[in-house]
Amino acid sequence: MRYGSIILGFLIIVGIFIYTPKFIYAETKVVSGDINIEMIPNNPEPYTDVTVKLASYATDLNRASIDWKINNQTVLSGIGRTSYTFKTGGPNSATVINLNILPDNGIIITRQIAVVPSEIEMLWQAVDSYTPSFYKGKALPTQQSVIKVVAFPNTVNIEKANKKNMIYTWKLNDSAAQNASGYGKDSFTFENNVLKNTEHVELSASMINNLYNATGTLDINIENPKLLFYQKSPINGVLYDEALQGSTTMAEDEMTIVAEPYYMNRNSNDLAYNWKINNEQIETPSRRTELTIRPASRGGYATIALTVESITKLFQSVTNSIKINL
Repeated sequence: MRYGSIILGFLIIVGIFIYTPKFIYAETKVVSGDINIEMIPNNPEPYTDVTVKLASYATDLNRASIDWKINNQTVLSGIGRTSYTFKTGGPNSATVINLNILPDNGIIITRQIAVVPSEIEMLWQAVDSYTPSFYKGKALPTQQSVIKVVAFPNTVNIEKANKKNMIYTWKLNDSAAQNASGYGKDSFTFENNVLKNTEHVELSASMINNLYNATGTLDINIENPKLLFYQKSPINGVLYDEALQGSTTMAEDEMTIVAEPYYMNRNSNDLAYNWKINNEQIETPSRRTELTIRPASRGGYATIALTVESITKLFQSVTNSIKINL
């Protein structure tokens, strides 16, 4: 009897050790987890490929079972699936990704990611660049031109709100433009650096509630001014449909030439006109842009040359000449 009691007690103890682990595995936990999420690119545009990457210092994600869901449908699942690439929708269309991560410690980690594509347009103009009336082309910047860049966020949220209710951060040639940046500052005006043939502008814009974030870059080429000559008809006015180039024949006893300094300073009072006939400087006409020729006799030719210079912008000047058969 005594030995039988000892054996029965031993069996009871063994039974306890066998069944105890069942109660341990009955416990489950769901936490948000210490997961770092990287999105490439950081501010995706509409209809572009985006890669979402997961990383963690708290758990080994390479051993974890990771389930990616979009619209409650699994799009990727498996051990160590730490990245997923997809294409964004149109402006203001959110892609919501739900993540279920099960590390080897048995504690489920959940995360939710909302990717809203944003884009921003930047339009520029050379504020003080001159072009003739009715010219259909764009006024281009030259050395020391004043350039204005305006931001146009492209999203439904901004259309419903006001693009002035955003924070804009501008950079010029990789340097922060602190005075131009800030709340509601959707435009940036600067003068061309004479050492730069291209101006590189960067912009980041965001709403205060972070529902919109976008970045953009813009390269603006600095051009050379052009000086073109046109004939002025006493009946039809300036014949802008065809510039006088190289040489031309004088059909009448009198001919008026009009000079147009494209992309020079728009302020005409800032420009100096120096006319020459056959390399001899003449007095500037009362209408500085017009020169009327009345030869004493016909025959031969005359070379008309003009240099236009800015008084305040030392690096703005242009020269051209034309040969007229008399």
